[in-house]
Amino acid sequence: MPRIPGEKYTQARQAQARAARKKQYKQYDMFERDPKARKFYNSMAWRNTRAAYIQRHPLCEECERQGRVVQAQEIHHIIPIEEGGAPLDHSNLMSLCHACHMALHGVSKQEQYQTEINIVYGPPCSGKSTYVTAHRAPGDLVWDQDVVASIISGLPQHHDAQGILGVVLAMRDGMLRELSSASCKVRRAWIIITRPAELRHRFPNANFYYVDTPEEICTERARERHNAAEIIPVIRQWFEQDYSRLNDRRVGGYKKSGALQ
Repeated sequence: MPRIPGEKYTQARQAQARAARKKQYKQYDMFERDPKARKFYNSMAWRNTRAAYIQRHPLCEECERQGRVVQAQEIHHIIPIEEGGAPLDHSNLMSLCHACHMALHGVSKQEQYQTEINIVYGPPCSGKSTYVTAHRAPGDLVWDQDVVASIISGLPQHHDAQGILGVVLAMRDGMLRELSSASCKVRRAWIIITRPAELRHRFPNANFYYVDTPEEICTERARERHNAAEIIPVIRQWFEQDYSRLNDRRVGGYKKSGALQ
């Protein structure tokens, strides 16, 4: 079976990234170093405490302190348990993103170069750009093809820019190659795309977000555009094909007000 162009290069980069990530976790893996700690972190008491705390503090507290809005992923003990810190006391806990948690445990930013890839997809007019704008943090890289085409052509967004499409796609391919690199220093990237299939093999560990907006809402929005005649058939085809997967995170959705949730 013929190889996809660049597949060998991409696989090598992904192998380098996996090796770097394995080294990073090896530097901070209390479960492997301490069987008692592993038992505690697997206990129901800790799981309940963790769930309650992160529900009350869903954002990374260190990022908030620095003026960033980033979803918390982990819970940190301010005073380590082995140093006498209360393991279940909320006053001894902090909600942190993975990068901040690693930094507090002595893993340098240079060792945290593995980029978090977030791929946001859905039919045209589903609200993909709106979702990313609401959830990105300062410093995050965002690829929005309509915005890039508008910036380099001087045309309004969503206008026909077929003449520069090749240039835009070449820019995107260069960015994707860099994000695939184990040496990439970008902390977090958001890629907005209509059909995600081409990126699933390239970024198998990425977070996939499906902006789950009803077809009638997408179509209604498309009618307000100058190129509605081109966009509406694409929307119809998208829902006929349904590019979503069950294990992708579904986001968005609409209430009666019609606002993106």
